[in-house]
Amino acid sequence: MRQARTLVVMLGLLATAGCTSLRGSAEPVIPVRDRVNYVATYPEDTVYKTFFALKDNCSSGERPPVCRDGLTRVQYRNMITALYMSSADARYEEFRTRLSQEAKGTAFGGNIAILLMNGISVVSGNEARRALAAGSAVVAGGQASVSKDLFIDKALSAVLASMDGARAEAKTRIVEKLRLSAEQYSLPEAIADVRRVEEQARLDQAIQKLTSTAVADAEEKQKKLDVAYMVELQGPLATRKGALLRDIGALDAAKIDEVIKALDDPQLDASITALGASPDKDAKVGRIRVWVHQNILAEAKFDETVAKLAPLTGKESY
Repeated sequence: MRQARTLVVMLGLLATAGCTSLRGSAEPVIPVRDRVNYVATYPEDTVYKTFFALKDNCSSGERPPVCRDGLTRVQYRNMITALYMSSADARYEEFRTRLSQEAKGTAFGGNIAILLMNGISVVSGNEARRALAAGSAVVAGGQASVSKDLFIDKALSAVLASMDGARAEAKTRIVEKLRLSAEQYSLPEAIADVRRVEEQARLDQAIQKLTSTAVADAEEKQKKLDVAYMVELQGPLATRKGALLRDIGALDAAKIDEVIKALDDPQLDASITALGASPDKDAKVGRIRVWVHQNILAEAKFDETVAKLAPLTGKESY
């Protein structure tokens, strides 16, 4: 009976533990509040006056932060910058932990998903923009999807990584400048740069950077695909298709639009639309080239295409 009661108690404790949340990281050795409060003892107006003071040593009765206590301006600048950076890091760690915890909530997670989708739609082509806008409406209208939780976990990790990277870049610039003399890089300039590090902890900026990078990467991969299709393929149609594409490429921009209209293919239209507003001639020709290599694989299809474009190319056959 005693063992049974013990088991019941243990199961009850486990059940109760399941209702509590676990911390995503270990408690810091020095609490955030202490790190921030310590920096508060070195207010900006005081440390600026101390930095620009003519003498390094404290006068009788003076104590830091109103004097440098034997530190040179460079040493004092570096010390204060390190203190302010430590405080900024403490606040960011607190923000990061809170963000991860709040993301477990459905409403917050749904908002992150909507922000990501709308952020991507701003820098994407028209077709992608419509699809992402529809996706954000689905998330906004029904946030109970199981797959959405997985998406939010992955998306939040990417957003946090984007903020981490932006802060690391900003901190690197400070470290490089700390090698300069006090005249070349003053304490007010250093603290201003610390402020710029703090500004990197913004969700909107992180999402914009993340989506811009993703779109740029997709465009780069599309360019590589276009280049791959530019290489003449082996086979009986390779030479003939190459000749047709050279004639298309020689047409002016207005005639290129007529080529697209004459081909009358939804796949090609979607590919051109995905380029966004007012794509140039070369971009359109690249999409036509890809379409030709993907869709014209037989003699009959090639001859049909040549006939459609004859009024523009001036050739009935190749």
